[in-house]
Amino acid sequence: GGTYDFHEKGTFNLLNDKNINLNAKMEGGPNVTSVKTEAGLQVGNDQVYVSAAGKLTVNGQELNDTASATLQNGSKVTQTSNGKYIHVDTPEYNIRFTTNESYKGFTFMDVDVHSKSQGVLADGVAPTGILGETFDADSVKQTAIKNPVSFYSASSLF
Repeated sequence: GGTYDFHEKGTFNLLNDKNINLNAKMEGGPNVTSVKTEAGLQVGNDQVYVSAAGKLTVNGQELNDTASATLQNGSKVTQTSNGKYIHVDTPEYNIRFTTNESYKGFTFMDVDVHSKSQGVLADGVAPTGILGETFDADSVKQTAIKNPVSFYSASSLF
């Protein structure tokens, strides 16, 4: 996939694929940037919530420190370093949230999404979303989103 900056404010879809949807809330950051402050990950019927401050809930139940959970489809949610790193391992993706990041007084989180070795088309569905569309089958590096910003807007985290 490609690398580029996205500095909008609101709630946006980062990844949408078969049985997985990842939305993030973006708020104003330093200068003209925006930062991710909350994320909602729907894996099948399960909901995983992550805040920039390191709060993690699975289906509304808060997980503390180094607790983990197994989702209905076998996906694993784990956290390390007292919640600083939250990992979600699904059949098709590895997702890592790095929480409690700070820059010029703003607390935010990073979200890294990596496809597994079988590739994102193994389930027959091409992913969409700001990050999802960078997982395309060609080798052309993407340097900007493919659609207008409003296309990625989400009404809520879930």
